[in-house]
Amino acid sequence: MRWGHDFGSLAGILVAAFCALAFLGYAAAIAWASVRQARAARTFGDPSVMAPLVTYDAKARRAVKAVLVVLAMLLAFVALARPQFGNGTRLVPATNLDVVVVLDYSKSMYARDIAPSRIARAKAEVARLIQDLPGARFGAVAFAGEPMSFPLTSDGPAIAQFFRQLDPNDMPVGGTATARALEAAREVFARDPKSKDHVRVIVLVTDGEDLEGDPVADVNVTISNVRWVMKGGAVVVDKTK
Repeated sequence: MRWGHDFGSLAGILVAAFCALAFLGYAAAIAWASVRQARAARTFGDPSVMAPLVTYDAKARRAVKAVLVVLAMLLAFVALARPQFGNGTRLVPATNLDVVVVLDYSKSMYARDIAPSRIARAKAEVARLIQDLPGARFGAVAFAGEPMSFPLTSDGPAIAQFFRQLDPNDMPVGGTATARALEAAREVFARDPKSKDHVRVIVLVTDGEDLEGDPVADVNVTISNVRWVMKGGAVVVDKTK
């Protein structure tokens, strides 16, 4: 077993000493209170005469309470020390791939022509994409009429959680401003100094049609567009680059 705090350092020693003094001080205070109570009872009168007058003796309950409080303090101090058991290593493959997922949160994504709905299916596919690319860095842009972004991070589950907690009704402005969303994705790359040396990919997930221009025409970024369309009454996933 090892501890999360370094008790070999000066700060660790001071914290450990403070906890030990607090624990011993509290235990001593409980013992002293019991002694004082016994003295007060003897001062009040003869204990053999007073005993028949006492309807309930709370000494046992007070003793149990004191032991439990002291034990709780001891366990609290142990928890603060952060005991750790076992050891192991996890290899996380490093890549030079940066991916910004741009996900459409317009009201049309509530449509249920794709089970259980377009937005639920999109979230599931994005989560699977993140899981299938360990070591890649991910950013996020959620958009309807206006985009909101999440910076590049190697914590893929945080990106999945960002998308999972949002719904189309959470977007402040309705619509499908795809061009502004792509511009926001480009800004996510621009704000990260490491990104310029990496392979950069924007994954656009939308059911919309109008891109409102080409905001990344002069930028070295690959755009993967994932759209759900209807063809002959059947659902078709059309993936184009």
